[in-house]
Amino acid sequence: MDDEQGGILGAIGGGLAAIIRLLAALYGILTILFLLARITVGERLAIVAALNNVIPWLALGAAVLILPALGSRYRWLLIALQVPILAAFAVLYGPQFLPRDVPPAPADGIPVRAATYNIYSPGSDPAEIVEVLAEIDADIAGVQELGPEHAQAIEQAFADDYEALVLHPEQPANRGIGLLSRYPVRDEEVFQLTPDSLPALRATLDVDGVPVTVLVVHLPAAKYDLLPPQYDDSARNAALDALIQDYLEPESGPVLLLCDCNTAAYSDKYNELDDRLDDAFAQVGRGLGFSYGFDNAPEPPAFRIDFVWHSAAFVPQEARGWSSSGTSDHRPMVADLVLDRRAAP
Repeated sequence: MDDEQGGILGAIGGGLAAIIRLLAALYGILTILFLLARITVGERLAIVAALNNVIPWLALGAAVLILPALGSRYRWLLIALQVPILAAFAVLYGPQFLPRDVPPAPADGIPVRAATYNIYSPGSDPAEIVEVLAEIDADIAGVQELGPEHAQAIEQAFADDYEALVLHPEQPANRGIGLLSRYPVRDEEVFQLTPDSLPALRATLDVDGVPVTVLVVHLPAAKYDLLPPQYDDSARNAALDALIQDYLEPESGPVLLLCDCNTAAYSDKYNELDDRLDDAFAQVGRGLGFSYGFDNAPEPPAFRIDFVWHSAAFVPQEARGWSSSGTSDHRPMVADLVLDRRAAP
């Protein structure tokens, strides 16, 4: 290689390095502005609501951009610009990578395995969905997006295994709702949180003499587009407000909320739910627990939007995302809980 070629390549390399440094600086500044807006304005600003869903990925981008910064004379500045989003990830998600202290269960408590599972996606196979439900072997399982074919498969497979199958399939198949329970159902109600929201289910179960309210809910997904950029979560927020006001606040006994909530952990609306119930995975789960973005999903696994929420009458022992989606675009979220008998009114 002659000197002229070497000079051209050196100039190209130097130019590329300068572009990467510029991108790292810009990325750091933008993530800092996002965090400031998150603290001061919150999800009233649409871009904050959208970016709240992807904080782990924003932190990953910062970690990647630190690497080329190490060889720069501006490395300390470029690294410092990435620190705030990495610190936000560490504060919000870091505890989920550390050993967890499992709360002691009451000696005479009732073990309950609860699960939530959005079972449908285009191409979802009812037989494989049934296989996953059998593997989970939950005592109480809420299913969202229940269509007639899936309901028929569930009824045929589990009629002898469960005390009650409360199945309300609908067409189109992504609108139905259902509950599998090994405990007797005292009463049930199918309702809509808002006129345009998907059907939800409320049931009262007799769990060894303790009445437990179970809500199976599928909140509306936010509407978003990249070009032109827009993010609208107003329908979800209205449904969640109605859920809290009309169905959670009046409850004084044990409650389970089995929910495809279509909101990421630690968002504003997640925090509103967390003020009233406990997220089993956040308490005793490990890792990020992504539950959406699997078979047949247009997005990669990137979000935890499925939750087992419980009232203080339940003591969590373990929670995890299931290892298979069963051809759904969601993986089930499963929690092993212990119900305190003293919670009986």
